[in-house]
Amino acid sequence: MQRFETKYDLLNAAYKDVKLKKGTIALLQYLVHKSNKEQCFPAVETIAKALNVCKRTVQYNMRKLEKAGYVIRKDRWYNHQQMSNQYIFNFGITEDAPGQSRYSEIEKEKINGLISNMPEDCNGMKDEICQDKNNQVKINKAVELLKIYHMHLSSREKLLLIYLFHRANTKGVVYDIPVVFMDAIGIGNRTFEKLLRKLRNKNLIRIKYAGISGKKMLLIKLTGNVWKEAEASAVDNASAVIGIQDSWKNSQKTVTEQKQELKNNVQIIKNRSVLQKKDCRRINFRKINSSIWKNIWKKCKGAIQSGLEKIRVILRI
Repeated sequence: MQRFETKYDLLNAAYKDVKLKKGTIALLQYLVHKSNKEQCFPAVETIAKALNVCKRTVQYNMRKLEKAGYVIRKDRWYNHQQMSNQYIFNFGITEDAPGQSRYSEIEKEKINGLISNMPEDCNGMKDEICQDKNNQVKINKAVELLKIYHMHLSSREKLLLIYLFHRANTKGVVYDIPVVFMDAIGIGNRTFEKLLRKLRNKNLIRIKYAGISGKKMLLIKLTGNVWKEAEASAVDNASAVIGIQDSWKNSQKTVTEQKQELKNNVQIIKNRSVLQKKDCRRINFRKINSSIWKNIWKKCKGAIQSGLEKIRVILRI
């Protein structure tokens, strides 16, 4: 059965497009989030602030999207003044294929059992932001995406977290083999594990690896919490306080130790000056010796040349 594409069809096609880079996919994610069914018109500054990138990067990725055929850009004018651009999704016609489940019912039951037994991982954060284990409220993806764009996360962390929300079910659960996640957003294995670790430490996701039917499955549970900059600054302040304490301890030296250090420094300076003087004497001595030998060589060379000329005259006679 044929039908018109939606913006989510374009986003799924972008996840499968190998030519698109992660920055371009992140830009398309934001346009899909801010748009109605077919268009949006956010300013470049707004996009750059939401994605934690500069305006040049946004403009570069927008050209990539236009060239790939995902977006059509149009200028907007009002009273002879240019407004923000209009971005229209380039929809086509697609055909719905009969769905085939990648996992059997037995495998799905095992996965659901593992997810229900997944332990809470709050990582030392406040108790009020830890989600209740028995809370099975359905997540609102639009609200959660709006939270993500207002969090102080890196562009890669936002890219992965938004991709997980797009793939999650109503309970906020995602599961698949790790290669599928990495290929969708165009990152390597080390970067993927690093991003998962960061998001888990910020209590945004919970992770569990499991072997099901000979496959290494990655189970991810989205917590729906908000990572605040105050929590990150608290960690930085704690490390700063520790650094100040260490510097204060190092500064608490006795007067005798300070005097001894001064004496050692003076002795080192004296030794260096003596060595420099010796080196200067050696250099001067070498210069003197070289000049003497040059004068001797000039005199010998003149005497030898005059003797050879006399010998030539005698031989001619």
